[in-house]
Amino acid sequence: IIPLQSNRIHGIEYRAGGYLHPELLTWGSVIPEGPSIMVAGNQVSFDVVVDIRKEIPEGSKIGIMLHFVSDTDPFQTTDPLKPNFLSCESSLDDLVITAYNKPSRAGYFPYRRFAEIGWKGAAKCNTKMIFKFKNCFIQTYEETLFNIRFAILSNDNITGYIGDANFEIVGGEIHHLQLVAPACMVPFEKGDCKIVVFDRYNNKSGSDLSKLKLNLRIVGSDEPLACEQIIYDKERRYHIAKGFKLRKEGVYYLEAGIGGNKSVTGISNPIIVRKNWDDKVYFGDLHQHSYYVDGRGVPAANYEYAISTGCLDFLSMMDHLGGFFGPAMIR
Repeated sequence: IIPLQSNRIHGIEYRAGGYLHPELLTWGSVIPEGPSIMVAGNQVSFDVVVDIRKEIPEGSKIGIMLHFVSDTDPFQTTDPLKPNFLSCESSLDDLVITAYNKPSRAGYFPYRRFAEIGWKGAAKCNTKMIFKFKNCFIQTYEETLFNIRFAILSNDNITGYIGDANFEIVGGEIHHLQLVAPACMVPFEKGDCKIVVFDRYNNKSGSDLSKLKLNLRIVGSDEPLACEQIIYDKERRYHIAKGFKLRKEGVYYLEAGIGGNKSVTGISNPIIVRKNWDDKVYFGDLHQHSYYVDGRGVPAANYEYAISTGCLDFLSMMDHLGGFFGPAMIR
């Protein structure tokens, strides 16, 4: 079995949406057990161990939260033979788990409450709870830090945080290629074309991409397009076809394929070749959110994702004003 490849960039501190400062996590600790990297859209089983460090008052519950944009399937607690089964092992008396078919974000934004667990009496210090997630369908999009949040609830209000179970989600098997080439060129100018390997959900594949043999041609031509070299960027996990040239004016599309697998291809954006240019075209995104408010990821991580997966030329973070999380949140 080939290990899944991480899309994280060295030197970046990844943070979940609605970041919890360590000083807030006084009620306990959360330790995930199982695969640290998961494949988007796949079924996976894992445990999360919750250790209680401070007594949780009687009448409280523990809420299990996921970010409001996550398309992870709701959990169920009735049939262990069916997907998305959630259970809990603990010494607490009369455990009752409630899973929600339509998880609500009311009062929990930017999270939604997927499930909650209650018990009889108070949860004493040093109580251990093992949450078991069996054959759960994980969200269909990649995420460098996917978290499941464990919060303390009283009368449907958050009164404290235990912590996050953190994972990474990457794309699955190789399905198609995305090519991003310069939109504006002049005849005989050298250009570079980025080639990203995607899965069926348009996530960067978590497969080992370093040994792929890629080829490049102009759409409508049977001949390979000459370039200086095709290199693999190990950190950003994409390929670059460097130093290709287009000789005549016109509109071109490039097509890339994988040697030995004719079903995996991709076509670039249009490339317009003219002798003179007054303006040039660049691709970017002017409105993205970060973990500061209702998004996810620190700005540096979001910029890197825009470069390495979106192949964008520019990105702008446009977070909303704060105020979603109440006095317990350190932004």
